[in-house]
Amino acid sequence: MVLLSTGTGEAPHNYLSWQLLSQGHTGKILSACCVRFKRDLGYLDIQDKLMARYPNYKYLSLTTREKDTIGHKVYIQISCRAASSKPNWGRHSIRRRPMCIYAAIPT
Repeated sequence: MVLLSTGTGEAPHNYLSWQLLSQGHTGKILSACCVRFKRDLGYLDIQDKLMARYPNYKYLSLTTREKDTIGHKVYIQISCRAASSKPNWGRHSIRRRPMCIYAAIPT
């Protein structure tokens, strides 16, 4: 499962991830969040704890205004557009539907 959000949309994905993991979900989960500054990642400590506890859970944080990202900003929506134009992105199969991107990650 792939969950992509900006800072304001992260909370529902956090709840969904927690619910799945607490119920024994064993499939891979990738939760990605894009914010301006690292300090805007309000759940970073919790994400680190989840990754330590559940090997099938990964959290990817993207920032757009930190010194090290000024020259190469990475926005989730740009990454999605690039991925949706390719039928096979890396090892992950991507299919595009209106307003949604579904990614099948091998387990």
